[in-house]
Amino acid sequence: MKYSILVPVYNVEEYLPACLDSLLAQTFQDFEIICINDGSTDTSPAICDTYQQAHPDKIKVTHKANEGLISARRISIKQAQGEYLCFVDSDDLIVPTYLEKLNNAIESTQTDMVIFGFNRINESDEVTASFLPPLEERVYRSAEDLMEIRSVIMTSNDLNSLCFKCTRTTLFDRDVDYSPFYQVKNTEDLLQSLPLFDQAKTITAIHDYLYSYRTNTESMTREVMTVAKLESMILVYDELEEYAKRWGFSGQVYQARFYLILKSATQNLIGNWFSKKRQIKTERNALISRLLEDDTQKRALLCKHPTFTTPWLICRIWASNSNFVIRTGICTIAVARYIQKKRIQKNKDKTL
Repeated sequence: MKYSILVPVYNVEEYLPACLDSLLAQTFQDFEIICINDGSTDTSPAICDTYQQAHPDKIKVTHKANEGLISARRISIKQAQGEYLCFVDSDDLIVPTYLEKLNNAIESTQTDMVIFGFNRINESDEVTASFLPPLEERVYRSAEDLMEIRSVIMTSNDLNSLCFKCTRTTLFDRDVDYSPFYQVKNTEDLLQSLPLFDQAKTITAIHDYLYSYRTNTESMTREVMTVAKLESMILVYDELEEYAKRWGFSGQVYQARFYLILKSATQNLIGNWFSKKRQIKTERNALISRLLEDDTQKRALLCKHPTFTTPWLICRIWASNSNFVIRTGICTIAVARYIQKKRIQKNKDKTL
């Protein structure tokens, strides 16, 4: 078996048939599909069973209690028989030549991993944006090459997703117990990608749009940030710190990554204030309190990001007992200053 396509399934009855149809329509046919139903409460389990009965040689289905995305993926990784593993979310699509083009890249380079581009699509399957890997289209083999890719991992979210890479099965830490991370609800792809980038000896980037990542009205509105989600992000950051040390990055590199966590939380606080998913007051105050705890403050102060002070100021203002109107006005000024600083920093980066 050359490829295993792993599909975690949870309450996606509207999109699951189209997803499975796109997998079955591949021009390259040496593959299996492993669906892990993670305790769905809609008709997704029945859809999985119907497709498995219609394609018993292609599709395997496992039903389990709901434990989250990491749990579902770890089970499918252990069940996989393919030489390479591909990940497809159950509301997404892949193009008919997805496996064919991956196989061409793998056969010509004998690479451990292929990273590729994707399209963002809406509920009508219309392409709304397209993204390529932030890498040249070539094979990365040398120590310098691999460090270039690892530096992307350290400084951005661009290579986090498991869905936009195809990886040799032997690179996966299949026997490692991931149950302590089952509660991780954010950055779980980064958590599982770190061992892959650690073990890969050759990585190939191709500039083909092979995957269609679906967004909808609900998902395009920011999910509400909670203390639990923030804790998940910090937990994964701790793992990132260990890999940064192993790869020889300076402390400032991975400390700067903490800025992305802080920025995400503060942007969420502001963005969701004006959305339908606005946090209730107790949730918002709990999140702000967690952001202002000593361990978070110490890490944040180490990150030394040029635009760090504004989101931190926003948290402090919001946590104060000032009149709401005054707080809103100051926050508006702070956001404007934050945006201005971001633009200045981008211009500086372009001139470097």
